[in-house]
Amino acid sequence: MMDLFQMPISNISGVSNARLTYFQKLGIFSVGDMLYFFPKSYENRMNQKCVANLSDEETATVTVRILDVSSRRVRQNLTLISAMAEDETGTLKITFFNQKYLINQLKVGQEITVFGKVSRRIGYFEMTNPAIQKAVARGDFSENYIPKYPLTKGLTQGVMQKVAHGCLLVAKEHLQETLSFDIRKKYHLCELLYALENIHFPTGEEELASAKKRLVFEELFYLMLGLGKLKLKQKKAAGPKLVNYKIAEEFAKQLPFPLTDAQKRVTREICYDFKQGYQMNRLVQGDVGSGKTMVAAMAMLICAQSGYQAVLMAPTEILARQHFEGLKPYFDAFGVSVELLVSSMKKKEKTAVQNGLHTGEISLVIGTHALIYDTVQFQKLGLVITDEQHRFGVKARAELTKKGENPHCLVMTATPIPRTLALIIYGDLDVSVIDELPKGRIPVVTRIASETQRELVYSFVSKELAKKNQAFVVCPLIEESEALDAENAIRVQEELQTRYLKEYRIGLLHGKMKADEKDAVMNQFASGEYDVLVSTTVVEVGVNVPNATVMVIENAERFGLASLHQLRGRVGRGQKKSYCFLNLADVKAKKRLEIMEKTTDGFQISEFDLKHRGPGEFFGTRQHGLPSMRLSNLTYSMETVRLAKEAAETVLSEDCDLVLPKNKKIRTSVEKMFSENEFVSQL
Repeated sequence: MMDLFQMPISNISGVSNARLTYFQKLGIFSVGDMLYFFPKSYENRMNQKCVANLSDEETATVTVRILDVSSRRVRQNLTLISAMAEDETGTLKITFFNQKYLINQLKVGQEITVFGKVSRRIGYFEMTNPAIQKAVARGDFSENYIPKYPLTKGLTQGVMQKVAHGCLLVAKEHLQETLSFDIRKKYHLCELLYALENIHFPTGEEELASAKKRLVFEELFYLMLGLGKLKLKQKKAAGPKLVNYKIAEEFAKQLPFPLTDAQKRVTREICYDFKQGYQMNRLVQGDVGSGKTMVAAMAMLICAQSGYQAVLMAPTEILARQHFEGLKPYFDAFGVSVELLVSSMKKKEKTAVQNGLHTGEISLVIGTHALIYDTVQFQKLGLVITDEQHRFGVKARAELTKKGENPHCLVMTATPIPRTLALIIYGDLDVSVIDELPKGRIPVVTRIASETQRELVYSFVSKELAKKNQAFVVCPLIEESEALDAENAIRVQEELQTRYLKEYRIGLLHGKMKADEKDAVMNQFASGEYDVLVSTTVVEVGVNVPNATVMVIENAERFGLASLHQLRGRVGRGQKKSYCFLNLADVKAKKRLEIMEKTTDGFQISEFDLKHRGPGEFFGTRQHGLPSMRLSNLTYSMETVRLAKEAAETVLSEDCDLVLPKNKKIRTSVEKMFSENEFVSQL
């Protein structure tokens, strides 16, 4: 049987040489690529009605007979084609703009089926620019789910549908089933060909659901197998034995606040890993302000006191500096040397740190990607910590761990993910959760504001600034976009400076700025040189400005709940009462965002998100380096995720290396999924 991923898409009718480049822009190079390039949505034409039962503003399908057709030129660039049509119950007017060819296709007496949005007029209904097909009997749904694909310039839905049809015809001859009969039977999964046919051109709701279940299950099944194999392999790797745990207790006594029970529990879990003699690979997941950094500091201190070196890598220079400045006094108190290593340091400074790490004079180092350069060598690296893990590639972490002999790995994230899902998404890591905030934290007051309340919001901001406090204003876009009617950082900065906050100093921060420019602006804001910082979501990670008491998020409906929660975490970091305003341009989003007003518990928010949007959204927060999920745009249930994990665990318990003949196809599929991925060398 032919491998459809080796068959060029140019073999399919409709893919001319001129169009080939457009398909490749979408990542479609082969027939297999097109089969797994799934529609983003469907036009559901199953709502077939007679004219008399139509309602204003609904989208429906109607079969009618044409009574007359006319054409008129409204102005130079606009031609109007109108057709009056009827069924046995009423009259429907059909109007088309700039589709002159229809004057020769629409014939009096012809029966057609039209699909579109209905508008009520006096004495009749009207559809504007509806989709047309040959008349079908009411109840005949053979073409009533029309796929809508992601497009690029040069391709239309019609072309994509035609090419998908062509690929499915080839699949009937050459497609190989990938899951065994036993797995399909146990988990009630349809055959692969049936699934692909019905994901592209579903014949009904049940068929579409069946196709999604099979394809989602299979993708997650391979993902769990790959991560499961990696975890089993890591468990066998010998790691440094770190035994000086008393130092953690002494460290805790030096802190000006007591550790929470959750911090103590997670520290015990890390210490347990340290004494096993195997390499630790653990995720510490904790909400904003839960105290992950102090847990990391205790782990670093244990490592240093056990005769090894430890490294903490942060995603931005400002966060690395904050960690260094915050932790250095504690490490100094125990006589443990710690240094900073970031790209902006002078060459002489960097060389001194590199020499100290190589000789072992420096026990601990905190820095950025500068740590993974070849010039950085450790004498005896025992622990690697990465902060805000999802901001790093797996490759970056792997490069750092290669600088030691199986050093322990601790990864930290402030992105709350429900524990049941975290155990799956981070299938190659053990998971610890700091699910408790330190006592005395003042919750951030959150309020949703409509467009009409925007002036009131900025009036409040002005009052906070008058108290010598600072404010963040976050926007979803950098520049104007016709596609998205959203506020943008550049325009908002100008608007605030000329209208709402004229007398205050306003800085601008966005992703198109160079790294050193971003750091400079952020440092100026942190030091109080700016009263307000207008920013895109680049401000989401690692900014600690205790004097900032207000966060305004423009077009909050454009953000996911997790992002909103992360952004809100930029304020309320001091002892002052803080506020977060979610400014909405679309009031329809208010209901979804109300959870933000009710709680500041990130895990509670993530549970709400999981319940209402399904688990697919969370896989994107995993980390760079995870195989791309083809079905990430489809909704599916946690039950499907759970069953896929169960199936993967069963297979690995019987055949951890997937070498049995019955698992040959599974092994091939897993390796293919991870083939362009940084994990593959570790499988």
